[in-house]
Amino acid sequence: MKTQLKDARAEAWMVLAMFLVVSTVACGPAAPPPPAPGTPEFKWLRAQEAFKAGDYDRATDLLVEVAESDNELAAKAQPWALVTSIGLARAYMELADKLNEGADRNRKDPAAFRRVANEYKVKARNTAWQYARVAYRFINTNKDKEVTLAMELPEASFDDPVQYKKLAVGQMIPEGEILAMQREVVRREILRSGAQAVNAPKDPAKARAAFAGGEAKIAGPVFLLAVANGLYDVGEMFGPKKLDQPHRLKDVYDSAEAALALIKDNKDAKELLKKVAAARKKAKV
Repeated sequence: MKTQLKDARAEAWMVLAMFLVVSTVACGPAAPPPPAPGTPEFKWLRAQEAFKAGDYDRATDLLVEVAESDNELAAKAQPWALVTSIGLARAYMELADKLNEGADRNRKDPAAFRRVANEYKVKARNTAWQYARVAYRFINTNKDKEVTLAMELPEASFDDPVQYKKLAVGQMIPEGEILAMQREVVRREILRSGAQAVNAPKDPAKARAAFAGGEAKIAGPVFLLAVANGLYDVGEMFGPKKLDQPHRLKDVYDSAEAALALIKDNKDAKELLKKVAAARKKAKV
């Protein structure tokens, strides 16, 4: 009887030991806790999710917040924020211009065009200024010889959307088509700005190859030239014929010249510097 009791106890201990071993192996080490809301790590993850979902405005807002704060992710967020914000600014400015052209050709109800155009002008102004702010910080803090763009390029075409043909003859398009047109132009301009960042502004296939694996490695001077080109475009947007933001032109052109000063022995940089100088002179800033 005693022998049976001992055997039963031994068997129970063996079962318990095996259970503990299996539980430990199955559970493994505890997973790290998710980043707390509001932290740079949290915003970085949310920005990635928003970008993949095609919510480029939300992604850009989050990336800019990370890029403009003092944290370990700022240097990683700045290049991505620059590509998305200038892409959005160019897209919204173009949409505003096309709608205003439609208003000029429509005598019955030009106000309908102007109303939507003004909404896009507000978006262009906000994203252009985001770009200028991040560019200033990037130029003054990032001294790396190589820049990493941790993003993927959206699927898009460099062609104009079909809705532009209707606007060109003064035909207003319904809200659903406006949104479809917006999505197409935004994706195209983000693709274009990403291609410009890797020195392939007219070759989307080459640009996609550079971003294979979800990130691109770019020589510092190449990316700085793209940043300076973006600042020149922002200066054009802030001019009196478009967004009329003259008080911001000096800061924009200062940053463009600072970026170009860091690029040595580059013909394109020298040509752009002349264009910036001419724009400054014209704007008297």
